[in-house]
Amino acid sequence: MTKDAMRTLVRNLFKETSTAVGALYPSDNVLIDLVLDMSMTLVCMDLAVFLPHEFLTSETISLLANTASYTLTGSPLQYWAMLRNITGETPRPIRWIDPGLVATRMTVGEKHENPNRWYHTGEKTITFVPTPSVAKANYAKILYISAEAATMGTNGPAYIPTPLHSLVPLKAVELTCSITETNPISFQRIYAMFINQGIRLYGPRVQNEPKFLNPDPAELEYLDSRDKAFIDMASPFER
Repeated sequence: MTKDAMRTLVRNLFKETSTAVGALYPSDNVLIDLVLDMSMTLVCMDLAVFLPHEFLTSETISLLANTASYTLTGSPLQYWAMLRNITGETPRPIRWIDPGLVATRMTVGEKHENPNRWYHTGEKTITFVPTPSVAKANYAKILYISAEAATMGTNGPAYIPTPLHSLVPLKAVELTCSITETNPISFQRIYAMFINQGIRLYGPRVQNEPKFLNPDPAELEYLDSRDKAFIDMASPFER
């Protein structure tokens, strides 16, 4: 749904079709676009919790010797995972450190060729721990929900599945009700129906149960293509 179609739908749903000067949403579209942009952000935040795969983007990070911090090109709305690229093997998670606990998770001046932890500061700066001691191209890939996913151009939302585009004008009408002190309950019910059906439709494609948090890297299982003759496969109870 294009942005212009959303403007028309908002005006029709709210029964405010006049675009004359002095109308609620005049033809200059300044106020209605502001409300639609706010609605787009709110809808993205609602959906990203349950359908993160629809909004994920990624960047590859190359290490520089003696450089710990790197600035991403995008603006993360939510960080999802950092994976270390290992030639001939499955990518391995690089553990995230809570920025408030960094002082307890690092040694001052420590360096290593393969940093195994990271944390974020500011809008889009990530820092490796320990500090990389050598340069490495394409060392890691970071997955995140981009803040750009919460914006839209004239062609409408780029990340939201097409059948769910109606969520944006519905949320805009709800905000309009708040602006005009009108009861929004009818539109809230329609919005809830749309978003619940959307989660049911698009969620099961990558998950069979409602588990929406990242798994602990320690719980993950990895594939290993090396000859098992050189790997100790015995459990602690068999030794």
